[in-house]
Amino acid sequence: MVATSTNKAIINYKNGPADGDRMRPLRVLFISRYAYPDGPGGGQVSGRLLALAVAQQGHDVRFACMREGIAAPQTEKDEGMAVIRYPYRRWRAFRRFSNTFLTYDNLKHIVRREIRGFKPDVVHFLNFDSFIFGAAMARALRVPSVTTVNGPCFFCVTMDGLHADGSPCIACDRPWRDSKAKWGLVRGAAYYSFGRWMRSHLARTLPLIDRLIAVSGPMRDGLLGIGVPDGKIKVVHNPINDVPDVKPTVIEGITKDDVVFLFTGRVTYDKNVQIAIRALPSLPRVKLVVVGDGDYLAQLRALAESEGVAERVVFTGKRAHKEVAGYVAAADVVIVPSIILDAFSRTAVEALAMGKPCIVSDRGGNPEIIKDGEYGFVVDPFDLTTFTARAGGLVEKPGLRRTMGAAGRRWARRSLSMDATGRKLIAIYRTIVKETPYKRTAGSDSNK
Repeated sequence: MVATSTNKAIINYKNGPADGDRMRPLRVLFISRYAYPDGPGGGQVSGRLLALAVAQQGHDVRFACMREGIAAPQTEKDEGMAVIRYPYRRWRAFRRFSNTFLTYDNLKHIVRREIRGFKPDVVHFLNFDSFIFGAAMARALRVPSVTTVNGPCFFCVTMDGLHADGSPCIACDRPWRDSKAKWGLVRGAAYYSFGRWMRSHLARTLPLIDRLIAVSGPMRDGLLGIGVPDGKIKVVHNPINDVPDVKPTVIEGITKDDVVFLFTGRVTYDKNVQIAIRALPSLPRVKLVVVGDGDYLAQLRALAESEGVAERVVFTGKRAHKEVAGYVAAADVVIVPSIILDAFSRTAVEALAMGKPCIVSDRGGNPEIIKDGEYGFVVDPFDLTTFTARAGGLVEKPGLRRTMGAAGRRWARRSLSMDATGRKLIAIYRTIVKETPYKRTAGSDSNK
């Protein structure tokens, strides 16, 4: 049962030290570029749940972010948590670079304003954008901080955790070669130069963070690879919310005799939906449902035509996150075959929570979510033969699908609960509040 009051929060920590500072509710400021329902993907869902996990432990949580298309700050409540959205302004030209420098600078000023107004005990940065300049501001105002490491941009120049040859990138030991391969000679040179500046900036900024919270083991390995001390890193998986029974969405073209494989997310080359389409000729009972949109959609349609399976691939277009659960409920198997380094797949954990077996790639945090052979299968994202064989086993053995789905559901609901995650985060916050020598004191100038 999730604690929702201060008294319950005190009960949660009855085994800790008995001093008053240890027992009092904390003020925690979360900072992110976007907050749910804005933003491009599962990172915003995960960020919201991390903040709610802390709030549900009885602590005072404020979530500050940005929103495009507004002229003045907007404040709202999300299950009792205060959310404030500031205007997100970018240049019309040079959008990619404005998406870096202006974003970082805007968030830095938001951090300053929120620390002075909210007076938090801890600032929790939820992504690379919010931390890159905001960490220095938090330290200048003498507030301890943590940052969630939810992607390889902390340690990979191409920001997708992938070398030019398709192998995983940890600590980016081939930055020029990878930049040139991804962006071409001219753009690659520009991004390589930017990456060199960013790495030097990171070397100065990372020591300002009191704890780095990696969402999976590979994110931890990446941080170790760039020299972050092991003692500063904690691994805390992103949580899942309580998942009620969901009515399956009726999908046009799907019959009761079909075995439904589902992909949901951004439709890009590196999400590797193409491997499932190439497997379909060997899986005659399977229909593939693709929920999402992206720049690789036309290529996938063309591939389905060329493989002769166009009538067995359903493209639904983009759907709101709250609608996706209905598609998961209608699926028999969920696939996450990404080529890139998936930090900790929101799609996979939500599928497990709903009792669906998964086929995932062996990249990033996927093997930590899917115990191979028990909750689904883990495969090399370039190995079509093995993908097809594992998929075929699930098609022909409905009992195996049910067994794997039930085992995954038990694990996800036990290990990734909001309550368990909230307790872990509060323990980290209390540790750094207690040990931080530079933290602000009541009435200090930094809070005026």
